[in-house]
Amino acid sequence: MKKKLWIALAAALVFCAGCHGRAPLEETETGQEEIQTGQEEMAQEESAEDSQDDSQETAPPGEADLTVWLGNDLKSLDPAQALYDMEKTMLRHEYETLLVRNEDGEAKPGQAESWEVSEDGLTVTFHLRDDLKWSDGSSLTADDFIYSWNRLADPTAPSPYAEDLLGGVKGFSEKQEDENKSLALSAPDAQTLVVTLTAPDYSFPERCTVPAMSPVKKEVAESGEDDWHLSLETAVCNGAMVLSEYASGDHITFVKNENYWNAGQVSLNSLTFLLNGDEEENLARYQEGQLDLLLGGVDWQGGEEIPADQFSAPLAASSYVIINTEIEPFQDPRVRQAMSLVLDREYIADVVMEGSAEPAWTLIGSGYSDAEEGSSFAEVSLETYFLDAVPSGSDSEQSSGSVPDSESAQSSESFSGSDSVEDTEPASDTAEGETAELPGGVSEGEGKGGEGEGGEAEDSETEGSEAEDLQLADDPLSQAQALLAEAGYPDGQGIPEIEYLINDNGYHLDLAEYLQSAWGSLGLSVKIREVTWHYFTPYRHAGEFTAARGTWLSDQNDPIGLLSQFASDEENNDGHYANRQVDGLLSAAREAESREAYYEALHQAEQLILEDGAAIPIAFYQDGWRQNPELYGVIHCGDGTWIFSYSYYL
Repeated sequence: MKKKLWIALAAALVFCAGCHGRAPLEETETGQEEIQTGQEEMAQEESAEDSQDDSQETAPPGEADLTVWLGNDLKSLDPAQALYDMEKTMLRHEYETLLVRNEDGEAKPGQAESWEVSEDGLTVTFHLRDDLKWSDGSSLTADDFIYSWNRLADPTAPSPYAEDLLGGVKGFSEKQEDENKSLALSAPDAQTLVVTLTAPDYSFPERCTVPAMSPVKKEVAESGEDDWHLSLETAVCNGAMVLSEYASGDHITFVKNENYWNAGQVSLNSLTFLLNGDEEENLARYQEGQLDLLLGGVDWQGGEEIPADQFSAPLAASSYVIINTEIEPFQDPRVRQAMSLVLDREYIADVVMEGSAEPAWTLIGSGYSDAEEGSSFAEVSLETYFLDAVPSGSDSEQSSGSVPDSESAQSSESFSGSDSVEDTEPASDTAEGETAELPGGVSEGEGKGGEGEGGEAEDSETEGSEAEDLQLADDPLSQAQALLAEAGYPDGQGIPEIEYLINDNGYHLDLAEYLQSAWGSLGLSVKIREVTWHYFTPYRHAGEFTAARGTWLSDQNDPIGLLSQFASDEENNDGHYANRQVDGLLSAAREAESREAYYEALHQAEQLILEDGAAIPIAFYQDGWRQNPELYGVIHCGDGTWIFSYSYYL
């Protein structure tokens, strides 16, 4: 698809806790965060619209016993510690958070039937449903959430999600210094939870949809058993399904939880995840009828005749290139802009990545809403900031991304913060005409790690102003060459060899070889350094690269997670990019007094990051899978998780 930066879907979008119409491997023009697959759209809509309200009507006919393969990554089903998408998928069945997501990725009632935010934005009050129960039949109250969130924030058993999810709750910093202190949470009664924030946070309700925010029962979490979450005796939960069997390295099975508040709408009898075999072996199982759904097994370039059992859906995942701004001359934004302009993103997505991704001209893709209900952050970005920069002759509605239109830049002054700047991976243009022949890459073995040094902030606005005003030619290659010449490096002369750092899986080497060729057209020399994942992150974090692969997969409906990676004082700002205006915009977003101001600040921050070439957007990832076409109600989420609770066969 060339007309949108998100993947196209093939059917009307309908209901259910953030789910939508089926998405076979073909193109339309709708992008959303979560996809529901099935065939009878009217039947889906009628059965699904009631699944998150209080009705207890009969579930759809043909209740199913499903077996799926989503990979073999299972180490923990403790909500505070689960890392992998498959683990989070299981959590979405075992547990239910206060809020879940609707079709736009926005928060809607889950365990809480309603909530409100105070006028000053500092207090969020949740009203839980009556008579909530744990799977063992005992009562679940607001105190269970207070216990669980304090446990999530406990520094003695650190969770990778604690700061992102609860860092804005009053008392979080104090608890990190003293584990005996508590977050500013209170329960006036069993059905009311009051949260006090340190500053207005208009995305806090959306954070409450993340699986790590699930409640855990104190008695089992403190039972003394290390793997209480994998034991049939102690895996007490509050979701639609409950653990019934676990055979390590083979399979894990969940069955319907009759004590779930909405059990009358759960159409699944049992759900088994296979935990062995690779993609090829499980494709054979699927073809033999042993699996109902398989992640993978998709022919991304199968032509116009797409099999009825092949599906795809977008992930809230961005692929980009990080530039080390501490190395000369890559401190100059014009050099970084030139490196971005010369890339043919459609070729990358369609050929290099074999159709498995969508071209990206911005950092934030599908799966993130904007200020207005039902809106898309990416769509607003395109319409407001990037539309005028569409490359001549392109059939894309996206811009070249590196130099946004000047009109959109004018309002950034109103959000700029202090001039003082401190030193700084997720949980992380269309070039027309000829495509250069791709030479083979040069791989370098694992090397010695080191410690990076923080650098002083550059004033990117001042340094890049000449490039912003430069009248560039129509084709991206000429634009890029003009930028290099303006920066003092005509035909790339004087620019040292670029070391491009990648890890050794997926399309990373293929993409690296394409970048080697594309940047070579500017006269730049590129050496590919391919290392294992064990070395990749430490090397990148230490700054041992000129350019490096970057990926961000979000489990939150909030663009600030990715954009904050480019704050000058952010620990994971591996490119050591620093721009006072970006810092000011991110601070303004966190202190915004309205949703409109919050999202406007984030849009402008993204604009400046792209204008500076601090990150070069490459592609937006998507999932592809094989699914029995007679299976209905499967929900795919933009964070890479799935919900099968409402699945059934007719």
